[in-house]
Amino acid sequence: MGFRFVREMNLAMLGKQGWKLFSDPNALVTRIFKARYFPTCSFLDAGLGSNPSFVWTSIRNSQSLIRRGARVCVGDGSTTRVWGVPWLPDTQNPYVTTPEPTYLTNPCVHSLFVPNTLSWDGELVRDIFNTRDANLIMSLPTSNRPVRDVWYWGEDMSGDYSVKSAYRVVSQGLSDERAVACDVVCPLCGVEPETIVHLFANCHFIHKCWSELNRCWRMDYVDSIDTWIGAVWSSLPREMIINIIDVCWAVWENRNQLVFNNHCMDPKPLVANALRFCSDWLAANALRETSTASHAAVSSNIS
Repeated sequence: MGFRFVREMNLAMLGKQGWKLFSDPNALVTRIFKARYFPTCSFLDAGLGSNPSFVWTSIRNSQSLIRRGARVCVGDGSTTRVWGVPWLPDTQNPYVTTPEPTYLTNPCVHSLFVPNTLSWDGELVRDIFNTRDANLIMSLPTSNRPVRDVWYWGEDMSGDYSVKSAYRVVSQGLSDERAVACDVVCPLCGVEPETIVHLFANCHFIHKCWSELNRCWRMDYVDSIDTWIGAVWSSLPREMIINIIDVCWAVWENRNQLVFNNHCMDPKPLVANALRFCSDWLAANALRETSTASHAAVSSNIS
């Protein structure tokens, strides 16, 4: 089906139900949910409510998605507010950006028409709004006859909500959030590109860590992480393997501290802390096993 992110796919599918609650007020399901959860407002403004059902909680999660794609097609302008509603023909920002004058009280779009007509009052529009808003308003075609304002889905050419278009909107937003600029150079040595095999086998920093663990080790260049892991597993005793795993974990934590908090621990205290943690962890597990065995023995004697 072309879906890469399950959560985003689920949100797009929930959005289809949310869109129905928002755009079809006469539907039976809308009337039921509205009476229970948003009797005095629209679906987009609805709160979670008291003791909400799982279905309502799930559908309500699509509110932000619906807001991103919902647009108003202005008819007679009698139900669309000028400010705070996406009715301008701008895909990037369909909202009026001009600050609302204090002498206006949240007017509807029809107040911008010449009285008793469905034509824009150009003089009034340019007097109230900035150039950007005024040009967008004047570019909107008006109807020849009174028709009601209707909501449509702006992310699809048909104007109808579709799971495919909603998924595209959600996944694009996710891609933007995940598009974090990263430096490919290893933050610990600042010389070579950061890869897994470099970080744990070839970096100058990790060489110093392994020297703290065993000064007799040869630090040869390693081509792949699989080769390095295979050599460790096949040639070293279990206790040393545990220490290596713990040091790798400490090096990774140290690397993250340097990247995100600009704090880096030197190899010697880093290895010492890792080995201390390993020793404490093994001691705690041994104590738990001893306690479990003693408890089992006492239970056996009692029975």
